Amino acid sequence: MQTKDRSLAEAIFNALVSVVVYGSTVVVLLALGVNIYWQGLGLFLVAVLKNYTIRRVANLGEQDG
Repeated sequence: MQTKDRSLAEAIFNALVSVVVYGSTVVVLLALGVNIYWQGLGLFLVAVLKNYTIRRVANLGEQDG
């Protein structure tokens, strides 16, 4: 009977360990994905703003001329 309890406890422990490892891996991957997404979005917005500013300055220069 004692060996059965022990194997059950080991099975539960192994399941918990695998859940923790899997869960932490998923959390890390999600955090990396969100981080990369926000960096990409930031770079995209900066590029759009730079492009818009350059065009606006060029248009103002043409209007003045």
